[in-house]
Amino acid sequence: MNLKKCANYLVGFFSILVFSHCKNEAGKPNSSVEIIDSVEQNKLFSKLINLCESNVNNAVRDDSLAFLVLPVRATCPYCRRKTIDSISARLNKIPANRVVIISAKGGYKLINSYFKEQERELPKNAAQIVLDSNDIAYKEGLYGDKPIMYYAFNRKVYKKVESVSSTIKDDLHNFFFFSNTESRDLTKREIFEK
Repeated sequence: MNLKKCANYLVGFFSILVFSHCKNEAGKPNSSVEIIDSVEQNKLFSKLINLCESNVNNAVRDDSLAFLVLPVRATCPYCRRKTIDSISARLNKIPANRVVIISAKGGYKLINSYFKEQERELPKNAAQIVLDSNDIAYKEGLYGDKPIMYYAFNRKVYKKVESVSSTIKDDLHNFFFFSNTESRDLTKREIFEK
């Protein structure tokens, strides 16, 4: 009986150890993927530039660039709300090396309806905003069902970040503020805590 009791304690101990380890790893998934293949790096950059060519001048293309693709129809409501809030809060302060692509099949009215739902204005004529109302980003395989950020340098995409509800706040913060030389006049709370 003593041996059986000891074995039960050991099984219980190892079970707790294993499950607590899994919980810590699953607590915040890694949404970032490094892109190593140079052919894939070039292909992704070409697709992104073709989608928003007039919004990115040649001088910036060789420098560091970041692209945010928001599939308004495919994204979960939480991620869509956080992303729209961030875009609206930063609209006139998006750096020249950042491009936001708002994508959906259904035209301007459909995209606008998601902004109106949150009592926000759809960005019009903003230099760093691309309205992809023909859903070309989806046809080019640039998104699935979540907001995606691409980071590029020297005309190559080196990093892809697929945001999920547990990472969206940090991912958006990194997109709008990382390598940003302007002063941080909006606090993280003003943008993300709504």
